[in-house]
Amino acid sequence: MLLSEYLNGVIDNRGKNPEEYLQKGPFPVLDNYLIKNELYPDIDQVNRYISQQTYSSFLRGYCRKGMVVMTLVGNGIANVTTIQDAKWVVIQNTIGFDVKADKLLDLYLYYFLLYKADEIRQFDRGSGQPSIKKTDLLNMEVNFPDLYTQQKITDLLSCLDKKIYSNKQINNNLEQQAQALITDYASKTPGITPLGALLSFVNGFAFKSGDYLAKGLYKIITIKNVQDGLVDSQGAACMDELPAKLPSDCKLNIGDVLLSLTGNVGRVGIVTENNLLLNQRVAKVKPKNDDLLPFIYFVLRLPVIKTEMENISKGTAQQNLSPIETLKLQLNFDELTAVELSHKLSSMFNQIVYNMIENRNLSEIRNTLLPKLMSGEIDVSKVNISDPSSLDKSLFNCVGE
Repeated sequence: MLLSEYLNGVIDNRGKNPEEYLQKGPFPVLDNYLIKNELYPDIDQVNRYISQQTYSSFLRGYCRKGMVVMTLVGNGIANVTTIQDAKWVVIQNTIGFDVKADKLLDLYLYYFLLYKADEIRQFDRGSGQPSIKKTDLLNMEVNFPDLYTQQKITDLLSCLDKKIYSNKQINNNLEQQAQALITDYASKTPGITPLGALLSFVNGFAFKSGDYLAKGLYKIITIKNVQDGLVDSQGAACMDELPAKLPSDCKLNIGDVLLSLTGNVGRVGIVTENNLLLNQRVAKVKPKNDDLLPFIYFVLRLPVIKTEMENISKGTAQQNLSPIETLKLQLNFDELTAVELSHKLSSMFNQIVYNMIENRNLSEIRNTLLPKLMSGEIDVSKVNISDPSSLDKSLFNCVGE
């Protein structure tokens, strides 16, 4: 059967923009950058809204809770997520799938599209930028199992994704608490200290691209791997042997804090796995006092500090942040107060690192299970979702590696 036979239709509002977007409003726009192959998008990152009038008169179709949406244009083509609130809207370059509920579960479609992502990207017909035609997608040949089997598969995969989402929400709350505490201290502290009095930066190593491997023991962390609060090694180039002249500081450890110096400058991430190496244009934070690391991490993540780093960056084609200029940034803290505050923040920092590590492990389990479940390699009729012991433990060997 074709995918279209499992659908009532698609929500497709692409082709033009409404006359006006709002900075705040009743209907958040689910833009492509929010669709990241995660079960739920980060709605706090929305920056465009539409009015009630636009919602009523402009849109050709409306989302519903649970609906799967996909990006069809841009570098994120074939990325998917699900709708949590019927007020969310899609405008350009994104479609929503209105499934026939008696044939197909929303969540099963979500995981199926993840499973088939590489195949779907082959539909790219773009010239200036990647682009998938809706008709190519809807004419895909599919063979979905019965609803009972779909439910068993999605129960297993979604329990992992929901735990990942919960951990991210916990981390967001912890970070908000930490930033509020720092802001409160700053309003009471008369001291002024340059950032360089508290830390220095370790510069990355100039690896030779000719030594890169698709797979290997060590992964090389570049600016693209430093995300918002996280160092994600996915897609990183690898090598099996360390360069003879590699400084010891360029071998990363769990809990290290990194700063991006090029492109989207000022991104700060935490390392959550071993065998990572530091490349050029990424700096590792080296506190003058080890007790200062929690304080430094949360301070560098403050929006006001991110803005200051962007303001001192230079460049035309892309922005570049100077470590020397960054160390001149002024903080409203003396060193003793920074240490005192860092002790108060340490439990929050440690919990964030723990949750990130757990999420990485959960993601690896999910990624291991996904193709096995979708291909039928695992017989889900014998799996009790409430009893993990009913799963072959070899499936979980990825944890802790």
